[in-house]
Parts: sequence; structure tokens; C-alpha cells
Amino acid sequence: MPSLIYSLTSFYCILRRNVLREDASKLLLRNPSLAPSSRATLIEGAKCLAPPASKRPKRAAFTPDIISAIRTTLDLDRPLHAAVFACLTTSFFTIARTGEFTVTSLQNFRDNPQIHVRVDCMRQEEDRNGFKVTVFRLPRTKTSLDGEDVYWAAQSGPADPKAALLKHLTVNNPPSSAHLFSWCHPGGLRPLTRGEFLKCLQSAGERLGLEGLKGHGIRIGGTLEYLL
Repeated sequence: MPSLIYSLTSFYCILRRNVLREDASKLLLRNPSLAPSSRATLIEGAKCLAPPASKRPKRAAFTPDIISAIRTTLDLDRPLHAAVFACLTTSFFTIARTGEFTVTSLQNFRDNPQIHVRVDCMRQEEDRNGFKVTVFRLPRTKTSLDGEDVYWAAQSGPADPKAALLKHLTVNNPPSSAHLFSWCHPGGLRPLTRGEFLKCLQSAGERLGLEGLKGHGIRIGGTLEYLL
């Protein structure tokens, strides 16, 4: 039983990351050895076996409507706001972790620029249906030292990640070797830190009367957006 729980938990993590890829979800749905009731039992069993240190308070999930509302509190002509909103929409629609598109500190990027996403880590491709997608090569992730590709397609409405990214690149104009979400600070161009990113979102949430907006809620909301 523990090995089955571990396998299911590992698969669930992969599925969350690859929810845009249709083949990922079919792996579980077509598995003849797992009946629906068995899957539910294994999921509940995994929750029970999880150590207390791994459990966190529930995070409020971001949605396109919340992201659109946050946009109304920002001035996208301001360098920091343009970078934050672009990072938010890209993180949401790629289902990325907060730390994968931000840096822990300015020094961390100076010391290890090769492990962070840069402007030259971005490229344009077409999916198997011929739709244009923007792909980001993450040099390193929480689960892979070799990194991985994540991507999004343009969306309709104010939460469109393509429009947000283009605005950021226009306002901040970071060079190809710079961190993707670098912004023009009075002291010079600097990468977007996780602290600055979350501080800006928290401020926007308070102005909107939204409580409990945390970084992990972006990934939760992105997952739900594609699944529901």
C-alpha cells in the first residue's frame, strides 16, 4: 500500500505540472488496475501518511477574475508593476511555482544567473494543433536540477499573459542575458525578487479586500483553471 500511495502521489504532482498535455491525464484514467474507488482511497491514504511538517494552511486559489481585479490596482506603466503583473500571469498560466519565475535575493541572481529564467530562455513554438505558444525554459526547478519547459498560449481578457509580457518587455526592456522579469529600479535594472513580487500582490489584495492571497495560490488556481 505505501508504494502505491507513493506512486499515485508522484503521478499527481506530474499531472499538476502537465495538465495542459492531454496524454498526462489519460495515464491515470486508462489505468485498468485502479478503479475510481481505489484512486479515492489511495488519495485519502496519502493525506493521512503525510508528515505534519508538510501540511500548510489552505491557500486561496487565484482565478482569472482575481488576476483581472489585481490589474485594476496596478499602474502597468510603472516598471515594478509591469514586471509583477507579467510574472503573475505567466506563473498562473504555466502552473509554475513562485520561485521559478522570481529570485530569492538580488545576490542569488548575481552569483548564479545560469540557474534562473532569463529573457533568452523564452521562445515561440506551435503545438500539435498549430496553435502558437510561448515556451519558457526553466534552467532549474524544485523537482529537477536539469530544468524543464513550461508554456502558455494567449488568453482573452485582462489576464492575458501575452499582453502582460509584451507590456513588461516594453516598459522595462531587459537585455537577453537579464532575468526575465527584471525591472527598472531607481538604482538600476534588477531581477524581480520573490519578496517584492508577493509584497506587491499582498498590497493589491488588501486594496481589493481579498485576504489569504499567497504565492502557492497562483499554482493552485492555474491547476484548477485547466482542470475545471
